[in-house]
Amino acid sequence: MPEPTIPRSVRFLVAPAATITLIGAFAGIAASTLGTPQILWATLGFSIIAAIAASMGISAGFGRFAAGYGMATLCIGGTIAVAAGFSMLDLKPNLHANPTLTRLLMPWVAIQVIASAGIVLGGAVAVLSRSTDSWRLLIRGLILLAPAGVIVAAMWVALSAIPEESKNGSVLSLAVLVGGGLIVGILVSIGGHYLIRAFEITSEEK
Repeated sequence: MPEPTIPRSVRFLVAPAATITLIGAFAGIAASTLGTPQILWATLGFSIIAAIAASMGISAGFGRFAAGYGMATLCIGGTIAVAAGFSMLDLKPNLHANPTLTRLLMPWVAIQVIASAGIVLGGAVAVLSRSTDSWRLLIRGLILLAPAGVIVAAMWVALSAIPEESKNGSVLSLAVLVGGGLIVGILVSIGGHYLIRAFEITSEEK
């Protein structure tokens, strides 16, 4: 079977996003080796991992991994996000002696995370664009998942407002958790099924 065609708009999203993360990874490598008195080995390692993933992302932006584009971009974007997150955890407490460098690097870490989300989004669009039915299933899933998110937020507000000291408060908290959790579970189960199905049908033979 011929490899699926990747939309040009997706490649224009993935390639620049991966390039941005590669620049951020090089900045992390430089900061971990030159920005502090001692080498920050954790940041150095995660920055190297991010650089490798970003290089693969650039290749994906030029059309590589077309047969498994969704999985490839998910792995690439996820790796970059995790590496950037752990780099931030290691960088922040170790750059107190160089606040200027901290102010320069921390925004780059956030940009890397946003760019990694763009890579994953591009892969999802590339996969979903293979079937018009996929978009309908995706919309149904999101319609069900949106109220689930609202309910979770409402539960958090309600639980924060319920006094924990009283017996009635414990009963109310349990009722909110059980009732809200049941509704959220149903919505997530059905909505998640639609989302999975949206990607699943793109690989089925027509």
